Amino acid sequence: MSIKFPTRRPEAGEIAHPDDLNLNFKEFVDELNGNIDSDNLKDEETGVRIDKDCFSVGSFSECFQSSFNAVNSPELRFQCSHSTTGFISKDDNGVELPFIEFDAEADGWIVVDFAVSHIWEGNGFISEDEAKTFLKVDSEHFFPFVAPSDKVLGNPLHDPPGGWLAASGSSKTKMERSVGEHITVSPVGSANPDGGKRFLHKNYPQGRWIAKPIDRYAIQYKVEVNGNDISETGWLFNGNQRQGVYLCGSIPVVAGKNKVIVSVRAVSHFELTSSTLGVGAKFNDLIGKYTPRQTEVTLDGTSPLPERTEIDTDSFAIPKSQKPSKIKLGIDCFIQSSNLVIQYRKA
Repeated sequence: MSIKFPTRRPEAGEIAHPDDLNLNFKEFVDELNGNIDSDNLKDEETGVRIDKDCFSVGSFSECFQSSFNAVNSPELRFQCSHSTTGFISKDDNGVELPFIEFDAEADGWIVVDFAVSHIWEGNGFISEDEAKTFLKVDSEHFFPFVAPSDKVLGNPLHDPPGGWLAASGSSKTKMERSVGEHITVSPVGSANPDGGKRFLHKNYPQGRWIAKPIDRYAIQYKVEVNGNDISETGWLFNGNQRQGVYLCGSIPVVAGKNKVIVSVRAVSHFELTSSTLGVGAKFNDLIGKYTPRQTEVTLDGTSPLPERTEIDTDSFAIPKSQKPSKIKLGIDCFIQSSNLVIQYRKA
């Protein structure tokens, strides 16, 4: 063992302070804890000290990454399933979400960072009847404008409708006719006819308000390490057509092989309701008077995403000049890019 000298030498008659004693003890305690140097790193028989370059350079941590980017390559995007509500890591086209498999030299822990972005495509209609209901705009919704038909086509055709549904028109339907004498009841107020000021329907929106939009499709992500969930999102609905997501987490790992995978699921998400029965249910004018007829169920109602299918519009009661030949129902959810980063740290 190397020679160590006291850091603080006591003097005769001096009151000993605990900190001074600790400094002296620290000289040899630190060496026992691994504070070795060239004095004790030498061959006992020959007395030759060990070469400084005999130790290999290493690190206490490693970093791994897996990612893909298909923003400019639609055919390489990950497509969420239309046949299951469970989590998947590979789609029907063989595209896989990022995963990492690594060998840990010793026990330790990992820090996981995952970023991903997705996009919804499609109007979300599940049937022809629903498409008719949402796309129709009756004449009462665009009074005082005049049109040769009492129904016009609402937009959009390719995105889920919700909120304000603007009515589309063209010169063929004569919807650009001036407001004329009806200007006093228009949303923009009155105009002076003598001033030659005229308002056309395209100067301000017309259509109808959809109080309950098609916002019933949701996606969810999770990250697993050796089969254990370490991070997941809640339901992310299609009301945000494009969205970026970030997940992170940390978990201990053991020496040997470890695998980190990312999985996703996209579903039709419905809020379930049930009729009120039994105690408290409405029985007469007094019993159950203040009990709601329906109550919300705590469980989520989920089913697979509706398939993208095309239908003809022959049966749609809208002017032919506004009628597209076909409308595509259903909705898709595509993952455009993702990045998985793992920091492995030895214990």
